Amino acid sequence: MSEVEALFKAAIEGLVITKMDGTLVRANPYFFRVLGYAEHELVGKNLVDHIHPDDRERTRAELAHLGQGGTAYDFMNRYINSSGDVVYLMWNATSDVDSQLVYASTRNITDKVRYEAQLKAVAYMASHDFAEPIRSIAQFSSLLLAKEGERLSEKGRRWLQKNIIDSSERLRTLSDDLRDYLKSMGEAPTLEPIKLNDAVQAAIELLNGKVEETGTTIDCAALGTVFGTKQLQQVVYNLLSNAIKYVADGVQPKVAITSECSEDTCTLHIRDNGIGFDPKFAESIFDLGRRLFASDSKYWGSGTGLAIVKLQVERMGGRVWATSTPGLGSCFSVRLRKA
Repeated sequence: MSEVEALFKAAIEGLVITKMDGTLVRANPYFFRVLGYAEHELVGKNLVDHIHPDDRERTRAELAHLGQGGTAYDFMNRYINSSGDVVYLMWNATSDVDSQLVYASTRNITDKVRYEAQLKAVAYMASHDFAEPIRSIAQFSSLLLAKEGERLSEKGRRWLQKNIIDSSERLRTLSDDLRDYLKSMGEAPTLEPIKLNDAVQAAIELLNGKVEETGTTIDCAALGTVFGTKQLQQVVYNLLSNAIKYVADGVQPKVAITSECSEDTCTLHIRDNGIGFDPKFAESIFDLGRRLFASDSKYWGSGTGLAIVKLQVERMGGRVWATSTPGLGSCFSVRLRKA
């Protein structure tokens, strides 16, 4: 047995070769174990027939993309194994147009998906249960300040405003943003062609009040078309909102939006003239709960906005990253599959 053949058989993830229509040509033992079938039961059969009915159309579209010489990154779909249970698989694949074959690797992420679903349910319930008492604290404290404020000292009024009312508002923001983040988690989305210019325009319309209030100028070039979901609008909204928020005092926000497209992908770039950030935080700023500013800073945030951006972009099969020079602005880039 050659070293390559030994590696193929011993690999701890699925290695799969199919025809362009999904008919299985060959797979390693791991793949058969995951689905619970013997090799002779699947070879020569179309794997699409074993996919969850709700994921078949998406999978056929991905196979069509591969048939045109494309590639697939972190494509998730659900299979029905031999016991009738749902198995979640994450795929990376490329194709050879000449031989009309697809070469893919896959991982069983079923346990991860189920764990995240349980975590989501618990966290969503907790954030929902926190919302009402937080709201009550804020409302009662505001009422107390309005009704009895004159009987308090200046220091007392300041403490009541800063330590209770403002803190309650921050807690409510954290709770609301956490629910938004959790809502972004879920089943694999259905991707469809989306014009980047449409997503940008929709986001700008939602931000119209902030744009006018701050005198923000937004220059948007002609952009490409990508495969995405309606959440792409929220991605752009969050990035534009940050571009408007994180500017130095007295500086008029300026944003430039461009895109560059290759044969397979389009990358959206959103550049601003804001305060920027230390490049050492270029990856960690997308972590849930990551904040670069203290709670008493005007730049304070809940630490969920960019985490939501990252989650939504990755669920669309894309990638997001940022570059920055402190004091000179930042550029946030979103790469998605070209439509």
